[in-house]
Amino acid sequence: MQLVGEAMMEEGATEITVVPMLLFPAMHATKDIPEQVASLQSAHPNVTFRITDTFGAEPETIATAATRIRDAKPEPDAIILVIAHGSASYAEPRNQMQRVIAELSAQLGHKVTLGMLHGEPNYKQVATELAAAQENVYWMPYFLFAGQLVDKIRTGNTEISPTWHETSCLELDANLTTAVLRKIEEATT
Repeated sequence: MQLVGEAMMEEGATEITVVPMLLFPAMHATKDIPEQVASLQSAHPNVTFRITDTFGAEPETIATAATRIRDAKPEPDAIILVIAHGSASYAEPRNQMQRVIAELSAQLGHKVTLGMLHGEPNYKQVATELAAAQENVYWMPYFLFAGQLVDKIRTGNTEISPTWHETSCLELDANLTTAVLRKIEEATT
């Protein structure tokens, strides 16, 4: 961030808005990025810096998740397990995800339950409980894209039940643009 900020100021920027492409406010959004921005701000007191909020609980993000789940065509009796990164140290990601889960359940007409890779409720514990009661489970990684963490979750879920169905991640869907732009507008007005 330091290099980019310095380069922008060398080009004449007097206002810089930092847009964390993060779904929820945990370590990076609440500590790491603000510390980097504070360092730049102290070195450049005449430049205005802003940081946008995260966008994981925005209506467009939730609608994108609902689309990913619908695209997997879950049967009417299916239970949906949505698994997010989570945080053992910050409560707000879980609080926001609980609102996301309630909205997804309302939009989809399915029972939707939450699991977290880090923090509570732990996805493996939730998955184990679901496997004991219900075999028809669709799980969605509530991540912007697949990668190492989604692979780790997939491995854990497959060990619990190899017959479960995985949906796509959010991916960088164009629908998310509206949510990100709204966060920029909120930060700059």
